[in-house]
Amino acid sequence: MTTTTEMSVDWEERYMELEARVQVLEESKKVVKKEKVLKSNNSKIVLPFLGKCIDGKCRGIRPTHELYGQCMTEVLEGVEYCKVCAKSAEENGGKPKYGTIDDRLSHTGGVSEKYLGEHKIKPYGNIVKCLKLEKEKCIAEALKYGVELVEEDFKEIGRGRKKKETTAAVSDTESEGVVEPKKRGRPKKAVDAGDIVPVVGDLLDALVQTADEKKPTLEELDKMSNEDMKKIMKREKLKVGKKAENKEILQKHYNLVEEDGVEEHKKTAPVNEAVDKPEDKAEEKAEEKELEKEEVEEEDDEDSTEVSKFTIPGGYEEGKECLKSDKPIEEGGSRYYLIYDANDTDGEMGDVFAVWDENTEEAEEYDGEE
Repeated sequence: MTTTTEMSVDWEERYMELEARVQVLEESKKVVKKEKVLKSNNSKIVLPFLGKCIDGKCRGIRPTHELYGQCMTEVLEGVEYCKVCAKSAEENGGKPKYGTIDDRLSHTGGVSEKYLGEHKIKPYGNIVKCLKLEKEKCIAEALKYGVELVEEDFKEIGRGRKKKETTAAVSDTESEGVVEPKKRGRPKKAVDAGDIVPVVGDLLDALVQTADEKKPTLEELDKMSNEDMKKIMKREKLKVGKKAENKEILQKHYNLVEEDGVEEHKKTAPVNEAVDKPEDKAEEKAEEKELEKEEVEEEDDEDSTEVSKFTIPGGYEEGKECLKSDKPIEEGGSRYYLIYDANDTDGEMGDVFAVWDENTEEAEEYDGEE
């Protein structure tokens, strides 16, 4: 059975043990609070690499905004890395992923060379502009670590190619010291006087002149075939007839007058024009008679077309009595016959007004093209 003295000794020992445990717990709480205070003291202002090792800070390198400066996390005395950098060192063979302060100090290339051969360093001035930081606050923050930032540290570097220097072209006023800058692009094309658009009056005269140029001359009419005359008459919307009639119609239409072998086209002969000799006129009249004979022969050839009476069985002008050419026109495996008007009061063969297809036994209106 225990006495009161023994019980009091046991209580005192247990009390001493409890008091020691409480002391240990309080000391551990103080350490945790100190670490929290150290983390909360980190500044929000981003600084560039300051060019030296800051004591009391982690010796690892962080890629903050691609500046690759010292990790500004405070650590206890004798500790090299913070928790993040220590974990990175474990995963990368004992050194953080982005190196240590010693590696950064050995890099002397600035922003022109890549850090560790693979990391491009951005200019601090670009970061200040992007984050909208105040220069005064950045300078004050750097002074806390004994470093003074100068205006060169805040210099911005643009992206892309450098602008080309504009070359100046020296003009005629070079003697006066005036230099005109060379314009970009293709030089303007020099405009000729003939390319200038005329005013309204000149434009109308030009149109009339072009219309006159299309008019044939008497000499051209004499040498022109009947088919060419027909094309001109269709263009001018004139009634098409035989060759002699067509020539006469065109002469009247274009006011071409034949007088003593001299062609007039609504124009008077100039005063100084040379007078034709009688011998020349006789030769021209002989040539005209030969041409007339050729025209008569051509007309006879045209009139000598063999035809026979024919009644149109179907198609265009069905049931009409007319004349059909005996000689067919073969085209595309079909045979066509020209149909002439037989109602001429003179008893002569009239003009072609239809074409009869032997295969379909139907007639179609003649369009004027043989």
